[in-house]
Parts: sequence; C-alpha cells; structure tokens
Amino acid sequence: MRRLWCPGSGHGRRLSRVIGATMSHVIGITPARARGGAGCSGMSTARFVITGVTLQGVSVAEVARRHGVHRSWIYKLLARYAAEGEAAFEPRSRRPRSSPNPTPPQTVMVLRELRARLVAAGLDAGAETLAWH
Repeated sequence: MRRLWCPGSGHGRRLSRVIGATMSHVIGITPARARGGAGCSGMSTARFVITGVTLQGVSVAEVARRHGVHRSWIYKLLARYAAEGEAAFEPRSRRPRSSPNPTPPQTVMVLRELRARLVAAGLDAGAETLAWH
C-alpha cells in the first residue's frame, strides 16, 4: 500500500489507495469520488489534473482521456501553474476583456433615468419593465 498526498485537503489528510503496477491507477479516481470518500474535500478538477501530471507523472493524454477534458486545457493549466503556482487554481473571471458592441452612452443614460423614476414611484424597475417602456 502506498500513501499519496492529497493536495486538495487543507487539513493534511492523506489519501490511501492500494496501487497496482503504476501510479496512473490513482488518476482513475474522479474528483467527485475524491470529494466523497477519499478524504479530499473540495478538490477542484484543475488541481486534480495538475496533481496527476506534475506529482504523479501521468501523461497529459492519459489524464485528458480519463477526465474527459482537452489536452490543450491541461497544457494551459500547466503553463499557468508554472507561472503562478497555487494561484493558478483560483477561479478566473469570465468577463470579456472587451465588448465590440457596447451599449451607447445615451441609451445607458436614458435607462438609468427611467429606472430611477420607476423606483421613485415604487414600481418594478427590472429588465422586462424597462423593455416594456
């Protein structure tokens, strides 16, 4: 029996598994099963994948196949992990960097004024109400 470090657990727990001939058997544990019964609470898929590739030496292709993710995503994670360390596992904003078709400033001003009038009158000022006006 080998003891493998579980990087997702902040409590220093260890993940014990009986390993066959290779370490790649560990990668067969899905993140959901790791959260549920293996003592790794809250381990993200990104952390799980990076751990498999960097610490356990499993190939990127094997990890991608086992977890149903693209190899390119794993390579992005590896590059991010090399550049940022543990910060690479933090969720990233999904906001676009730019908006090619922003709402014109005049329209924004009209909507803000309308919303302010509706709220002052005690009425709903949601998107559907604004669209109706």
